[in-house]
Amino acid sequence: MQLRNRLHTLTRLVVWLLPACWPLASSAELLNRIEVHRENNVGVIHVLLTRPMIYMRHFPPEHSYLVHIYFNDLSLDRGNMGGSMHGSARSSDEFLRSPPNDIVPEFWVAYNNHGTNDLSLDPFHLLVQFVQPVHYKIVPDADNQGFYIFVLSTDVPTAKTPPKNTEKERATNPADPTPANPDPPATGHPDVN
Repeated sequence: MQLRNRLHTLTRLVVWLLPACWPLASSAELLNRIEVHRENNVGVIHVLLTRPMIYMRHFPPEHSYLVHIYFNDLSLDRGNMGGSMHGSARSSDEFLRSPPNDIVPEFWVAYNNHGTNDLSLDPFHLLVQFVQPVHYKIVPDADNQGFYIFVLSTDVPTAKTPPKNTEKERATNPADPTPANPDPPATGHPDVN
């Protein structure tokens, strides 16, 4: 519960600070909008971009609260995809919050341009951050204008009960006053002692 509260506080701080730190988006904006709906009891997030792209990979593969989605921007000159390019070709930093919903945990999507103008050092990628870890699957949409994030399940914190002290644990814990192998009580019976 305490970890969840810390993550929630950190999330609110980042959400508050990011827009203040990033300059206003230029005319070359990349992020268009976010749509969320339910399909067959699975939360579906559709992140739509303003330009066509080719999905490359994402990391971590299937479970996290922070996901990186790497792609190539098809609107750029294909000859520049591996090297440097002109500064006006890339979008400035952008940020979108999830729309209000009761389908998936709150999240936000960010695109960061680190200003290197070198795709080998700063590849195109989106950062998706959830307020809690989720299990997901990510695929590009049919027209290569965005990504689908299928939220398969969420990690809901549960109240944990303290583990019971087993005999093995007591034997390895010298601070525990209960002996691991207590002597049987003396009954005065010759077979027991």
